[in-house]
Amino acid sequence: MDRSAPAAPHIVIVGGGAGGLELATRLGDTAGRRRRARVTLVERDRTHLWKPLLHQAAAGTLGVDEAELDHLAQSSRHHYAYRLGAMDGLDRTRRLLRIAPTRADDGRELIPRRELHYDLLAVAIGSCSDDFGIRGVGAHAHRLDTPTDAARLQRRHLGTLHGWRRTLWLTLAQRIAHRVGPRVKLH
Repeated sequence: MDRSAPAAPHIVIVGGGAGGLELATRLGDTAGRRRRARVTLVERDRTHLWKPLLHQAAAGTLGVDEAELDHLAQSSRHHYAYRLGAMDGLDRTRRLLRIAPTRADDGRELIPRRELHYDLLAVAIGSCSDDFGIRGVGAHAHRLDTPTDAARLQRRHLGTLHGWRRTLWLTLAQRIAHRVGPRVKLH
């Protein structure tokens, strides 16, 4: 008679934002460390930046790479597995999570579509900005949901600031030239 211990349940967490990351870390540090469960985090990004820090990244007072948490490093320190990819399907009857292919920037497939069996599933996909259907918001508002959004906003405002600075210096130079007279040439 085989009296082997039952297999540890596989807990899969989808979403490596503040909620999913905290859950994976705590479960890994407790059940994962003691081998009472296998814990896997599925996340489409390689790193996580705490959302409240995005405004600092957009303002340029915080470098994104200074504050990002690397999912692979976090998982290895806290006894859980990390799988790069985005959930694109779920078979609740068979308890299978479908993970979309992971592609390079040029479209090449890096990691093929795959399935992951789970015993317990937590979906912690977070939130994003909503314009609530208000006309004009989508066209004129700046979303700040990801580090990419923060970088885009920073580039836009730095470009605007550079334009303002140039205009300010030209205006100042023109005022000086007006006071000094025709002896100063502006180029």
